[in-house]
Amino acid sequence: MLEQYCVACQGLGYAPATIRTRRYILQRVNGPVLDASGAELLRVISQPRSPASRRNYHNHLRSFWRDAHMLGWTDRPWPLEGWRPPPPPDHAPRHFTPEEQQRLLGMPDPQMRAVTVVGLLAGLRVSEVMSLRSFDCDGARLWVQGKERDEYVPAHPRVVEVMQDWQPPVYSRPDKLSAAWRRHAAGVGVTGRFHSLRASFAQNLLDAGHDVTVVQRALRHRSIAATMHYVRATDTAVADAVSGL
Repeated sequence: MLEQYCVACQGLGYAPATIRTRRYILQRVNGPVLDASGAELLRVISQPRSPASRRNYHNHLRSFWRDAHMLGWTDRPWPLEGWRPPPPPDHAPRHFTPEEQQRLLGMPDPQMRAVTVVGLLAGLRVSEVMSLRSFDCDGARLWVQGKERDEYVPAHPRVVEVMQDWQPPVYSRPDKLSAAWRRHAAGVGVTGRFHSLRASFAQNLLDAGHDVTVVQRALRHRSIAATMHYVRATDTAVADAVSGL
């Protein structure tokens, strides 16, 4: 059934990364998923350490159940109906200051500098950076194998420049690249996660005066709520807005 479901996911428009993640989570259920008890599903959901990952497991299993109902594979109710999923993380991604961004863009290691450019000036996730190839840039656009869908995004001139000599990162997994990037960032006096480059990209767009819907499109989010997690209004922006009334 799992293979049949993965094929159905393609027809439902799920991105390849979403299908891979859902397959991985469904494979962790003992026995047929549609026969699983609530206790078994809770066992799977509780496996990750972080609340964000546990919520992600819950959402994937819940979405599978909805899809199974829609496809006519079961009429059994969701076993965890009424159970409250783990709360979402309450921390917003950190933004790098302009000075930190300049230091990161000046990393001495050429590959880490190139990785920083596509993270900060294209807003790519670390998994999307891992998938990049030199031919993915046509001089004006960058082809991104995204979390939700694959698509072209506008390419900043500096992104176009680094893509001309792009060498795919030689790491087996995204977390390995992220850890290496943190070490190189610390070498130029900056502490933070690779994902903070994406948050800084979003905040830079907002600070430049672009509407939040433009930021949403640049981040390739389906929901504006996801975008709002990345950006915040600065005190200066609020003061300017009030004084302009």
